[in-house]
Amino acid sequence: MQNTMAQTLKGLRPIKGRPVPEYNYHITLAFLGNVEAEQLSCVCAQAARVDCPSFNLSLDTLGLFRRSGILWLGCRESPDALIKLYDHLGAALIPCGFTPETRRFHPHVTLYRRFQGRLPDTQIRPIHWEVEGFHLVLSESTPDGVRYQSIATFPRSG
Repeated sequence: MQNTMAQTLKGLRPIKGRPVPEYNYHITLAFLGNVEAEQLSCVCAQAARVDCPSFNLSLDTLGLFRRSGILWLGCRESPDALIKLYDHLGAALIPCGFTPETRRFHPHVTLYRRFQGRLPDTQIRPIHWEVEGFHLVLSESTPDGVRYQSIATFPRSG
């Protein structure tokens, strides 16, 4: 999937902004912030209980969060399975001390930060992603920017 997204981006150049490295492409299901060791154990235990059937996701829409300067790739239609996964994970993390997001879920992959200009008026070829689970990811700040590292994997159920 990463190579496919990189190919899609080549058709959008030149873009003013800071590109997100391919290895950091992801969709956030729950942002946890700083997590204590005891919370981490709870998060892992609760996430393991979340039902995650496999499903197809079609990333077919470019969008822009103007206020934050984020150019993203998302989906016109979010699959019901993705919405359920998001909702169930948010509810499962409540006992760990986390509050589910109240804003509408807007699944997207961030492509550029500090984006400048107008949204590219380009038709993109849909990228099909077979989702077969989800990850707990650690965000590390480095001199070269943020790097994400998977610390737990929760494969599809069933």
